[in-house]
This record gives sequence, structure tokens and C-alpha cells, in this order.
Amino acid sequence: MDINYERLLKSIKDHEGYRLEPYKDSEGLWTVGTGHLIDEEFKRTFCNPDNHARWFDEDVMNATLIAKSYADDMWPRLTEAQREVLIEMGFQLGNRIFKFRNMLSAIIDEDPVRVCAEMRDSLWYRQTTNRVEDLIKKWGMD
Repeated sequence: MDINYERLLKSIKDHEGYRLEPYKDSEGLWTVGTGHLIDEEFKRTFCNPDNHARWFDEDVMNATLIAKSYADDMWPRLTEAQREVLIEMGFQLGNRIFKFRNMLSAIIDEDPVRVCAEMRDSLWYRQTTNRVEDLIKKWGMD
């Protein structure tokens, strides 16, 4: 059991949306394409839309590495959907996923109710409630 990348990519794209032109995200960070962070200097230079698909693929690969590192020994024990949730968290949060220490403890304890409670008990939840609720359902809890 690995990952259903087609479902994962659709979920990320649905949650992130797509913008041809650079914009500031909810945290004031410059972003373009499908949630790809760029710096202020890059924003002022030519941003080639042909790069957006490549950046998205690279960002998903990076998010996968982050998620696997976060889950560590628990990765093989997670369901396909749970892995996708962690990858999407890695995509949106980057290394900030490692701040979810209580959630990781709940994953290790194999306590899905606590995992979802920890998702809800976060600034991330307050900023992107609908997205997190979608991911909670995907984790296997309503």
C-alpha cells in the first residue's frame, strides 16, 4: 500500500487552487501556481507559467519526504489515505508539521480520535477549517 497520487494531487489542487499571477497567501507569503512559495525578488522578475507544473511536482515530492520523516517508523502502518493526509499537511505546512508533536504521539498510539482532535486544536485549523475538516474525514474520522 503506497499512495494514490492521482487522488492526492486532486485533493491538493482542490484545496490550494491555482493562480497564474503571484499573490499573497493567508500568511502574507508570495505564492504562485498551485501553492508554490516564491520570494519577493522572484515576484518582481518574470514568472514563467510553464514552470508551475514542474514546481507542483517538486513540491509534492518534498511534501512526501517531509511526511515520511514526520511519521518515521509509523509510515508503513498508516493507511493510504492517512499517508495522503500527512503529505497534504507537509505540502501546506512544510516543516511546521513537526510542531504537531501531540498529533504524532496520537499516531504512534494509533488513536485516530486524538489525531483528529490535535488537528482541530491548532492555528492551522482556524486558518483553513474546511481543508482540515476534509483531511479529518480522509483520516477516517468525522
